[in-house]
Amino acid sequence: IIGNNQWISHLGLASEHAVKLALDLKLTSFIEKYFGEKIILAECSYQKKILPEKKDIPWHSDRENGIYVFVFLNNVSNQNGSTTFIKKSHIIDEDNNYKVGDGAKYITDEAIKNQSGEIIQVNGEAGTILIFSQNIWHKLPSFKKPGREVLWFKYFPERIRYFAVNHLYKQSVLSKLTKDQLAIYCVGEKINFKKGITQLGSNTFESGEHKISNFRMLLYYLRFYLISLFR
Repeated sequence: IIGNNQWISHLGLASEHAVKLALDLKLTSFIEKYFGEKIILAECSYQKKILPEKKDIPWHSDRENGIYVFVFLNNVSNQNGSTTFIKKSHIIDEDNNYKVGDGAKYITDEAIKNQSGEIIQVNGEAGTILIFSQNIWHKLPSFKKPGREVLWFKYFPERIRYFAVNHLYKQSVLSKLTKDQLAIYCVGEKINFKKGITQLGSNTFESGEHKISNFRMLLYYLRFYLISLFR
């Protein structure tokens, strides 16, 4: 439990179906065509919003040059957390000095006012799939209803491994994957550096910039447990 979110960081330990979806041939072929090269699955996670957000998560760009695929497991709207985007903003203000792991870039109000791209917001029923560049300007407006559930897949070009999760998985899941799927899943290849969330109080969540103490992680969990009892 991190803040207002519940996470499963390694879906290869929890859901064979989610891993197969992340490695679906039509999906991975589409993303390979976008990059023009082979890809790897850099993250394979589950997120649930356990509390409403009273404030917006401001306009920002993740700047990692990857592709996100969100698969919504329930209906998504502005009532429960509808991510909002500015079309074509991923090509604005490219920073050649940026290194993966430097963190998100928050966009100034002036820059938002001066942009001319169409603002769009995700909306749909369970099963809605959202594909977007990490570099696009996006925000999460405040919302009143918790419970949004999302499968969260991130893809990088094969040559970029230093910010991809070193996946944990069950051997039974791997046995049903093809050679190409195993390569995308980084099995039998060079080890990735990012560990993901593997234990209570992990200080290696993300690339290390989110250093969360054991005590704070415990408080997040206790709050989640109490909320679960009274719902």
